[in-house]
Amino acid sequence: MRSVGTEAYVVSEAELLTELSDVIASRMLSTIPSELSFITGTPVVKKVPIMIPHNIVVRSGFVLASPPTPIQSMVTIRGMASAVDSIRAWSTKKIFIEDAHESAVVDMPVIDSLARELDVTPKSIRVKIDVQRLADQEIRDIPVTTSDRAATADVVIRPSHVQVTVRGGVDNIAKITRDDVT
Repeated sequence: MRSVGTEAYVVSEAELLTELSDVIASRMLSTIPSELSFITGTPVVKKVPIMIPHNIVVRSGFVLASPPTPIQSMVTIRGMASAVDSIRAWSTKKIFIEDAHESAVVDMPVIDSLARELDVTPKSIRVKIDVQRLADQEIRDIPVTTSDRAATADVVIRPSHVQVTVRGGVDNIAKITRDDVT
């Protein structure tokens, strides 16, 4: 066996045929693939959160109401401790959408750049993309308050109430009440 890195080895077809013929009373004709690669060490299974990189451009009059949200928030990584221990999160492939004007659910493949060293499951993640029509809501008569420090001083606040305009996704704006604004 030839070492190709920490805990990683390669065995050629010729070496494999010779060694197995010596160990097992048999005659091996060929191997597929012609070279075997493997890693030794302590096997580890770990769950890590999934990240969703994205570049979503919405149509005029719409807003991305929240970052893309995975339906399943964790993936399971299996591999040798030397490769798995330092991993804190895993990523899907980047979502590219132009002219988004409605919500959607898409299946995104997870990154497989270390497929020779790690097994990541599931292989794809369902992701919710929340696109809403842009809306404004005026909220009147919001009391103006001061911080605790200013409240102890002789402070006069004018005006004592204000009007606030909140802008965002129509579904999110519909849930906001006067009590939510300070």
